[in-house]
Amino acid sequence: MGALAGGAVDGVLMLGIIAICQAAGWWRFVTRWDPYYLLLMWIGGLVGAFVFLLTWRLARRFGGRGLAIALFVIAGVGPLRDSWYMITFPEWGTYAPGIAPMLAISVAYIIAGVAGHGTMRLVAGPAEADQLSSFSAFLGR
Repeated sequence: MGALAGGAVDGVLMLGIIAICQAAGWWRFVTRWDPYYLLLMWIGGLVGAFVFLLTWRLARRFGGRGLAIALFVIAGVGPLRDSWYMITFPEWGTYAPGIAPMLAISVAYIIAGVAGHGTMRLVAGPAEADQLSSFSAFLGR
């Protein structure tokens, strides 16, 4: 439930980030702003909630440092991945030239990661308190 809550929050955040960055001229996506389409985009955020199950495992195994490293890796890889998508599928949209769109993508990934994982933690509690964590200790891992 915590991961789904994180995905729900991220779905709303990403709609806002897309709108803000399009208004700033950093990118243009072929997006409809009809209510049913926005609902489908939000559901896409829910589908991505599995990522927070991975961050849960990272937090349980490596603590805050592991989460921070994962965020920085995602912030670095995210713009490269997203640029590749736009080059491969130009009918989806375009990015403005320069560093600003790439920085915006990095910041968006960091905001989404912190907000989604934070929401999951609010709903499910800290990863260290997980019952499986105690079971792993019982097994000697």
